[in-house]
Amino acid sequence: MTTLTIKTSKQKQTVRALISNALEQELNLLEMSLGKTREKIQLFESQYKMPTKRFLSKIKKGFDDSNMDFIEWIGEAKTLEMLNEEYQTLKEIRLS
Repeated sequence: MTTLTIKTSKQKQTVRALISNALEQELNLLEMSLGKTREKIQLFESQYKMPTKRFLSKIKKGFDDSNMDFIEWIGEAKTLEMLNEEYQTLKEIRLS
């Protein structure tokens, strides 16, 4: 867990509310991005009839860089991982 301590010459509650709202907005944006990324990945999984985990495992053995779908699928998988990490990091923040 990450704890942010607020030190300010302004009213602490006002600053705390601003930071809390900003964090909440960012979490909402991340949730929307996660949803869109999951939808894109699901389309690839349906089209190629395999889960992303198996696809990535196959890609490690040999990559067909002429298939733009594969390039996009890899990018979406990496994006999903990055968005999840950001979301979890922000979700753990506590203000004091």
